[in-house]
Order: sequence, then structure tokens, then C-alpha cells
Amino acid sequence: MRFVNHRIIPLARKRPVVSAKCLYEGCGWTAETSDDLAVVDRQCMSHTGLSPHHAMFGRTFEDVAIVQRVSQWPTTTGRSSPASPDY
Repeated sequence: MRFVNHRIIPLARKRPVVSAKCLYEGCGWTAETSDDLAVVDRQCMSHTGLSPHHAMFGRTFEDVAIVQRVSQWPTTTGRSSPASPDY
């Protein structure tokens, strides 16, 4: 058995996706999913403007990440650094 170093890095060409839902009991409101947090935040504020007691939201952030072995990364300066994967 041997130990192998791994790192996880976000896929740079894919922006995180944000969604939100109102946490007021019985409310089924959800924001439209977007890759822009400000767009989702404005939707939440608009919902609260229409329903003042609905002021708490569960936000979900989703992205794509890659796990690579450290030995898979090129070492030009003697230090390991993540390669730019072509996915």
C-alpha cells in the first residue's frame, strides 16, 4: 500500500451555478438557477418585497471540480502545480 497525493481544483471554464429557495414554512418559492449570484440575490429580494416575512433563503452553489494525482501535474520549477485540463 502506498500514499498518493491528490488535489481537487475547480474547472475554470465552468462557472458555479447558484439556486435559492424560500425557507418560510409552507412557501414553495424558488429562484431561477443562474451562474450569476447577483441575479439570484435580486430574485430573493424581490420575493421578500412581495412577502415581507419571507426573508430567509437557502442558497445552493454547485460547480464542477477535477481530482488529479499530484504526479500528473508538470513540474517546471520543481514544485507541483495544477495543469490546465482540456475537458
